[in-house]
Amino acid sequence: MNLTDGTEIDRVYAPDTTNFVPVFLDGSKHRGKEVYLQAVDDADQPTFSMLCLDEVRTADLPADFAKPVTPPTACDPKRSLRLEDEHCLVEVSRANGSITRIRDKEAGLELLLEPRLAGSFRFALPLPGKEPWQTIEANWIRGADQKLTAHRLRGGKLALRWEGPLNNYLGQPYDLSATMAIELREGGALFTLAVENATEYAVGETYFPVLGGLQGLGATHGQLKATERVRPLAPQPSTPGTVSPPSFTAAAIFKVFNNMSPFGDQGPEQFYAYPEKQPQPWVGFHASKPDRSVLIGARAPADRSLFIRLELVPASSGTTRDDGNWPRPSELKGQPVGVELSFVDAKGGPAGKPYHAAPAFLRFLKGGGPEMQNEYATWAPGSGTQGLAERRQP
Repeated sequence: MNLTDGTEIDRVYAPDTTNFVPVFLDGSKHRGKEVYLQAVDDADQPTFSMLCLDEVRTADLPADFAKPVTPPTACDPKRSLRLEDEHCLVEVSRANGSITRIRDKEAGLELLLEPRLAGSFRFALPLPGKEPWQTIEANWIRGADQKLTAHRLRGGKLALRWEGPLNNYLGQPYDLSATMAIELREGGALFTLAVENATEYAVGETYFPVLGGLQGLGATHGQLKATERVRPLAPQPSTPGTVSPPSFTAAAIFKVFNNMSPFGDQGPEQFYAYPEKQPQPWVGFHASKPDRSVLIGARAPADRSLFIRLELVPASSGTTRDDGNWPRPSELKGQPVGVELSFVDAKGGPAGKPYHAAPAFLRFLKGGGPEMQNEYATWAPGSGTQGLAERRQP
């Protein structure tokens, strides 16, 4: 939606679905002015794509569209550990070590708006049976279920310790311990996880870091729903001697969360395999109104692949309505709602040996997909947990 002088006043993106989904352009601050709409189909995906408009009309904005986002409660030092610099603030539960808050201090935006869905790590400890079909794969060890036994906060680094035994989801103990570190550096946060495994069982699927309670980026509920999930696509074929520019795909998952997994007892899921389905292990969220993004990437070891996994907790409505398919407050009845994000290592580690998860990095920045791509390139070339690459100066 532009003014007659070409000034853009609002923008929405195609919802990445073949269903018609209502989208709203907010021109409420320009009443009485002449505007025009422009529909642009510039998809850069290698497969068939289309953009369809069914109806354009004026309408009242949803009741909560301009409603300000409720800020998190002030940090209670008795309940939370606080790590911050001039760019980023991270808060962690003293009780179980879950990551309850990540704040973009430069833009004043919160990444985790539902601390009741906070997490840290999760891994399986499969129990082999006499026959393969008798193996219990889902013997889960969840960081949120463990008691944080020790921590050390020094400078810009917070080390969290869960001394064993660690309990599974049924409360059964296993000879395991875990250490997670969060370090503020290079304008972002670096996450690492080590598991000490003294059991006879191998570490299975590992989810790390577990960031729960995402609802979008923005100062209003309308901006939250308009936030786009951005991820990279494989380069397109190019003529010899030329390099095709990086391409990206985006979807407004905080309004319409499409489910990719019809089976299982989890909520609706989206998952993207690296390196099979995308060239780099990162995902980002972009809010067009403040033109602000958060990049979350992993430094994948050479001997394993990763999955980027997102789950809408507790569920979707099952159908797409005017306000999307997220459950409404009247349907939640006090339950927390949000997207959980994690990198999943399906290979795991051998029995009786330490396991190290792929280090993950988070950074807030201005811009969208191209800026995220450049930001990822500044730290991904480093190896292991030895640190981030030096940021390139503009």
